[in-house]
Amino acid sequence: MISESRSYSRSPRDLAWLAGLFEGEGCIWEKRGRPILEIAMTDEDPVRHAHAVAGVGFVNQKRQVTKGGKHIWVWSVGRIEHAVGLAMTLYPMLGERRQKRIRECLDSWRLAPLPRRLRTHCVHGHPLSGENLFVHEGRRRCKVCRRDRSLRYEERKRAAPAL
Repeated sequence: MISESRSYSRSPRDLAWLAGLFEGEGCIWEKRGRPILEIAMTDEDPVRHAHAVAGVGFVNQKRQVTKGGKHIWVWSVGRIEHAVGLAMTLYPMLGERRQKRIRECLDSWRLAPLPRRLRTHCVHGHPLSGENLFVHEGRRRCKVCRRDRSLRYEERKRAAPAL
């Protein structure tokens, strides 16, 4: 069963509880440069309570079971704005090791290049809009860079000795 919550009311006591649970049972990892926060446990109640306190993410039951036959419940926050916001909210209440991991993930996320569909300029700083934009095989391309590549190719071709 998958659920999503939209409640954002949090008391300092609830946040402290969530930080303590995350410190002991949680993990923060990256998927394609995006931070993901997770708590996985065999007890459903604390996982659902963490979900309710955070107000974001999803709770689901993994298909695998432990050696003792117990199901594993996972609360995960992968939506970028939710994961970053929650990480920054919990940050001051966490230990050094978790704080360091959050800094690493957020630095990696900040330094990751934008997806191509969101870029406004090519790698050489030319705008990817208006007269400078053309689409080739579904990808946005820069006309100035294409012209410059063609000119360099022609120069190399003229400079090469004929065989």
